[in-house]
Amino acid sequence: MNALIGKTWKGFETLPQGGYILCPNHLTEIDPLVVGHAIYSNGRLPRWLAKESLFNVPVLGWMLRETGQVPVARSATSAGESLKAAKRVLDAGGVIVIYPEGTLTRDPNLWPMVGRTGAARLALQTGAPVVPMAHW
Repeated sequence: MNALIGKTWKGFETLPQGGYILCPNHLTEIDPLVVGHAIYSNGRLPRWLAKESLFNVPVLGWMLRETGQVPVARSATSAGESLKAAKRVLDAGGVIVIYPEGTLTRDPNLWPMVGRTGAARLALQTGAPVVPMAHW
């Protein structure tokens, strides 16, 4: 990643020491790699809430499961189960990444769309701080 992207990271010195919920913007398919690189390079191992269908993709699904990512069944009544798994990550002092919109932005100017409730619900249930993140 260091060879592929230019980076100027700001504000990482102010991140909480314990568990927290990171809410970045989501512009492209490689955003999880960029966000993960930033967080990991600053000493933390992030976990993502990711749509369940990604866990069915050969190789990618295996990697997601092996690295402890959290599947979200977005259209099922069991979607709240992902928040229980995310709570376990936070309780262990981990970083959980939630894209507030739940998907890539569809706005042609890359502005945010309407957010979903997952990050707010998780924060209310756990008391974990929510950290907004912007990248481009």
